[in-house]
Amino acid sequence: MYLSLIPAEAKHSFLSLSYLIAAADGVFEQSEQELIESYCDEMFVFPTPEDQNASLEQVLQSLCSVCDEAEKRIVLFEALGLALCDNDYNKKEQEIIQKTANALGLSDDFCRQCESILKEYFSLQHRINTLVLQEPS
Repeated sequence: MYLSLIPAEAKHSFLSLSYLIAAADGVFEQSEQELIESYCDEMFVFPTPEDQNASLEQVLQSLCSVCDEAEKRIVLFEALGLALCDNDYNKKEQEIIQKTANALGLSDDFCRQCESILKEYFSLQHRINTLVLQEPS
């Protein structure tokens, strides 16, 4: 939604963060792959092998060095959206999100607000899809 607003220097770091989140539980879900592809489209980037091999520490250091406060909020919001998109926000994903929030200097309250809003968003998206795409009786 907002990734076009982050600096060019942060885009591959964000993509690396996305791969770390998607792989955290050992299962790379179709919904996660589709969302990462849409992130690439939105940021006008193509994944590289380096994107899938970066450490969390490298990624967070890079993001902290190039993003301002608003861009850090965008990074966390979008990363949390990926963690929630498969309806399985597991402990490993939660740990990555928490480490990301801490590194970016974002509060627990901000994280809770993002999580709540994203859950509402995904629920509404599901309801709309059901209404529009449902076969008539």
